[in-house]
Amino acid sequence: MPDVCGLVGMLPRAIYIMLPIPAGCTIDQQLGGGVFPNRDETGNTDGWAGFSGTSAAAPQIAGACALLRQVDPQISPPNARGALIATAIDIVAGNCSPLTGGHAAGIGPDLATGAGLIDVSAAVGSVGGAAAETGESLLLLIGGGAL
Repeated sequence: MPDVCGLVGMLPRAIYIMLPIPAGCTIDQQLGGGVFPNRDETGNTDGWAGFSGTSAAAPQIAGACALLRQVDPQISPPNARGALIATAIDIVAGNCSPLTGGHAAGIGPDLATGAGLIDVSAAVGSVGGAAAETGESLLLLIGGGAL
């Protein structure tokens, strides 16, 4: 069972989160310049592309762990994992990819989303980060070089 999940999208292309890429690169040219589901609705030389799945979710989880480490430099991997699980937002509808079993999300931990979608602000607050109380504070944490 997964521990937690990051942002992922829906089929057919599962495009959900926009990420920066080198302007005009192959991905930019192949995905841009058209409408969903065949394209990501960005320009084909603008340096942005729509992503989803593990390649988009894993950096979100890693970034959350970096913020936890910034707040508590001594946090262990099991404690960081525990903070993310304990503060995750339960996802109760939808399914994971058919490629990974197509499991349904439901109340509580499940095979589709684990404990749920990470809530970085809540996780940072749970390890003693007073800075997690406002979005502005989280931006300061990110700007401080954690990522």
